[in-house]
Amino acid sequence: MEVIGWHGTTEHAFKKISNSGFQYRKFTPGITPQRYPNDLGNGIYFFIPFGHDNGKIIASAYVSRYKDFIKFSNQTSYKLISCRLVLDDDKILDLNNEINISMINEFKEKYQTKLELVLNTISNNPAKTRALRHKNNFGLIVELFIQYIEFNKPEFIYQAVNKKTYTDLPQLPIIKNNNGHEICIRKIETIKEIGGE
Repeated sequence: MEVIGWHGTTEHAFKKISNSGFQYRKFTPGITPQRYPNDLGNGIYFFIPFGHDNGKIIASAYVSRYKDFIKFSNQTSYKLISCRLVLDDDKILDLNNEINISMINEFKEKYQTKLELVLNTISNNPAKTRALRHKNNFGLIVELFIQYIEFNKPEFIYQAVNKKTYTDLPQLPIIKNNNGHEICIRKIETIKEIGGE
């Protein structure tokens, strides 16, 4: 798969990305404090083409709505980053695929007690509070599922997770209950070019 992805951030973060590239911390069960995984697990999130949007429109709407607290605290402006993403299709966990969803649900049922233990080790933060309030631990489950697969098959490494998603942005058209397509990059080397707008 080769696609252009759009990432919304602040001017301050864009400068850091331009200088040092994208970075993220891998989720490690039992280590505190650490960030609660987002819906597709830990990684760098991009919007990719969906409907008539190449990903730029939803990235712009997302950053203007959800990054306001960063904007005002740092007194910085928004920035959109476009990147060329080059991935192996068989190393993408596709959450639009019902077979993959079934495997994740089976994993969740089998390891529910262990999942709860891991959840309890994560420091309280807004992402964890939101997940608990909505009874949505899917990002944590995806993260632990991927780590389970990679531990048991060390030769296999997921480069990314992708899913058609709904983000609460009423100005965007909805197609089959979704208004965007997100990809979470886990392997930084799949990001080939970084451009700002």
